[in-house]
This record gives sequence, structure tokens and C-alpha cells, in this order.
Amino acid sequence: MIRIENLVKSYTLQDKEFKALNHVSFEVKKGEIFGVIGLSGAGKSTLVRCINRLETPEEGKILINGQDILSMNEKDLSKERKKMAMIFQSFNLFNQKTVYKNIAYPLEIEGMPKEDIHKRVLELLKFVDLESKKLEYPKNLSGGQKQRVAIARALASKPQTLLSDEATSALDPANTKIILDLMRKAVDEFGLTIIMITHQMEVAKAICDRIAVMEHGQIVEQNEVEELFKNPKHPVTKSFVRGTAEKMDVSKIIESTSGGRLVTLNFDNNTAKESIVSKVIKEVDVDINILLGKITKLQNSSAGFLTVEISGKDEDIEKAITMFMKNNVTVEEMP
Repeated sequence: MIRIENLVKSYTLQDKEFKALNHVSFEVKKGEIFGVIGLSGAGKSTLVRCINRLETPEEGKILINGQDILSMNEKDLSKERKKMAMIFQSFNLFNQKTVYKNIAYPLEIEGMPKEDIHKRVLELLKFVDLESKKLEYPKNLSGGQKQRVAIARALASKPQTLLSDEATSALDPANTKIILDLMRKAVDEFGLTIIMITHQMEVAKAICDRIAVMEHGQIVEQNEVEELFKNPKHPVTKSFVRGTAEKMDVSKIIESTSGGRLVTLNFDNNTAKESIVSKVIKEVDVDINILLGKITKLQNSSAGFLTVEISGKDEDIEKAITMFMKNNVTVEEMP
């Protein structure tokens, strides 16, 4: 298990200090894919660079299986780093080495016998489905193939944890799906734990078990994926979860209404499949005008929201809201 406690990392730019990480805390369970999502400048990359000790925070703890890597000496830290691998948006392959040699490189550095290296590289080439490309150079590969080589190289030393820093940001949707499927396969087959840094909610929802949302160096919300989509609380989380549907200005939404009560209805996997809005209209004397909404397909479920205007007598509107809540729909009052 990985536990981050009150991590603080500051930088000075133009004589002004700012906290890239401001008391960040979270836990990642063994075998979990944990997503960290945020806009550019939120502190995501600084966080991952602290976890692998490319950066040293001023405060806090980074506990891996109960051991604080910030207090380790160089020898112990070196051993711990071998249990952790990282993949990047830019692939970071050696252009002068073949695919085979790129994957073999960390094993050669470790001093592994050639026969064992050969066996391990072939296993990994099969795992990432690039056996036919083993003698090719990176310049002859597509972006998706390069990232598969990077994953194979990261897995070569059998790490326990994989850090992914925007690893799919440079890929098209088809190749992104291949890489995400490969990461899930690595978790299932090798018991890997993955911390995934991304600014793309589409990526996070497709693979992560839990998601933490960052803004201005802080984690503003974290939860299991379905719960996060069902009931986002922080404005930044809502903007990620609801995407383009909620980018409409609230004032413009109000302009399109006739003076009714504005609420957002949040649906989980079960309620998203039911005709609850129709049921409420039939049983309560109200009109419901749907203004915007979105149902999102998650890994094994669905979740979404509708922003609606409920019109009618005050007591009937209250009855309608109560009925939504009794049917396990979360009701959020619009400002």
C-alpha cells in the first residue's frame, strides 16, 4: 500500500514562492489503479515526481508498505526505486537502440545474465503484442507502439508500482484504448499497482478504481469512480465529470426558464436505467423541463446528471423532489 501524508512542495518563481503541493494526502491500495486528475498547473506532475523521488518535498511522508522513502538512505532508496517504474507522455525511448534493446536495457544495468534477459524480453514482447517489431527502431514505430515498448521496458524489472504521467495524452482514441487495456492487463496478471496522472476524465473513468481531483496543489475531492460521477461535490470535479454539458453559463440556463425551481438530478447505475422523471410527472402535478444532462458509461456501470426546471405549486415541487430522493436520485439545488 502507498500512503501519502501532508506532502508539501514549493517553488520560487520571479521572487515569489508558491506551493505546487499543499498538504496532499491519499492512500493507494495494492492492485489498485488510482487516478489523479486536474488541469495544467494543478500539481499532478510535481506529485508523481515526489513519489518517485525525482523531487524532494519539504514536508510530509511517502509511505510504501509502511516505510517512509523520504527518510531512507541512498542504498535503501535505490532498492525501493527498483520496485517502482514510470512511463511518460513522450515515451523516453532510446532512438539508437532497437525495441529489443530498449526493453533489455534496465535488465542489462542490473547485471542479469544474457539468457535470462532474452527470456524476459521475449515474454514482454508477447505481452505487449510487438514480437514482430523486436528489431525495429523507435523511429519506425507509431505512437501507440512506442508507448507499448515503454510499458514493456517499465515492466522488465518486475516492479510493484507503475507511475503513469499523462501516458496517453499524445495518443489517438484507438491507441489510448490499447494502452489502457494493457495497463489493466498488467494489474490483473502481475498484481501491479498503478498511479495514473491525467487531465483527461475520459481516460480516468475508463480504467481507474478511484480518482482524486487536484486544484492549486491540493486534492479537493476523491472517491470511487461511480460515486464521483454520481455525486460530484467540488466545482472542479463537476466540471470534469459533467464535461461540456455543464460549460453552459448558469445565467444562460436561467434565461431559458420560466421561473420554476432549478435542480440537478444525479443518477447512479440503477437509477440511470429507470424512467424516474416520467414517473414523477405522472404522479405529481408538476412540469419538468430538461435543460441539459449527460449519462456517462463507466467501466462496469453508468452514472450521470440532468439539470431540470420543476414548475408548479411550491408544495408539489417539494413532493417531486422528495419522490426523486426516495427513488435514490440525489437532488442538488442550483444557485
